[in-house]
Amino acid sequence: MLAVTTFNRGYKRWLYSDLAGARKALMESIRQGDSTGSTFAVAWSRRWLSAIHWQAGDVGEAIKDFSVAESLFTRLRDGFGLANMQTGRGVAFLAAGRLDEAERVFRRSLAASERYGIAEGVYGNMVSLATVQSARGDWTGSRRLLEQAITYGNANGHAGWTASLGYSLGIIALRLGELDRAERYFLRAGPM
Repeated sequence: MLAVTTFNRGYKRWLYSDLAGARKALMESIRQGDSTGSTFAVAWSRRWLSAIHWQAGDVGEAIKDFSVAESLFTRLRDGFGLANMQTGRGVAFLAAGRLDEAERVFRRSLAASERYGIAEGVYGNMVSLATVQSARGDWTGSRRLLEQAITYGNANGHAGWTASLGYSLGIIALRLGELDRAERYFLRAGPM
């Protein structure tokens, strides 16, 4: 439990952009997990350590930690962990401009989230697919997906998250030349 608690500390620090504190806690969780056989804690710590390395531009270390985490989740038969890994892979494809591959990953992950009833995954993958459409310049398709994500999110306990999509909808309206609509979204989104 100490390894899991230390992982949670690292994850929370990552959420609040304390990358140095997150890295320190995650490395400690790995040490604790390795010494006690807590493969679960090690897998999740490697997953988020991979994200820290990615954010820092150390792609080699990011790939190494990502691969170790994926191998551990496979061994544990942790479907949620493997789905999370797929999302990470989709984000990497998106960042590299490999839009077709990113879309395939997000669609598979969306289908798995729907199948297993993981509302957070359904919502997140809808937003990710909208991002792929935006990257392609398909502003109408992106809007449609964001509106679906908002409807789904509001119906499934994610209304706090859907409120943040107003800014994205404003950008889309701007791209489509809908200046009045864009202004309404931006005013509702508030100061940035």
